Amino acid sequence: MNELLSDLKEAILLCPISMNPFSISLLETVMQTVLEHISLNMTFYRSMLIEENRIYLFQAKMENIIKDKLMEGWKPAQENAPLAISKELLIEYLVSAFMGIIIWSIKNDKPLSKEEISSQFSKIVAYGHLRAAGIAVEE
Repeated sequence: MNELLSDLKEAILLCPISMNPFSISLLETVMQTVLEHISLNMTFYRSMLIEENRIYLFQAKMENIIKDKLMEGWKPAQENAPLAISKELLIEYLVSAFMGIIIWSIKNDKPLSKEEISSQFSKIVAYGHLRAAGIAVEE
């Protein structure tokens, strides 16, 4: 278990990420890397994240790896720049959405390619779920 988590962590540590400016393509790269790693170890991840006897500690460790990667995107100079919402809330939202997409993909036997999932997820993150879906939004 720890070996696969270490492999996952090593894989995504190699992916660059930036929140200022936000890069859709960099987020796609991170998501594709995670999905590729999972697809190579699908039986293991299915048992750890989906099946009846899933291990919640494993999911928590995986979430922390993703959270650390997203936090890496904030450079020290940006710490002083105020965000319109809580940074902690934003990170939790992104981690939850990221994990939700991963679990959805595993549960549904990868209904979309890793490229398509990564592209759509990144657009949802960048533009919000309604705009990414093409739904008009009024203020």
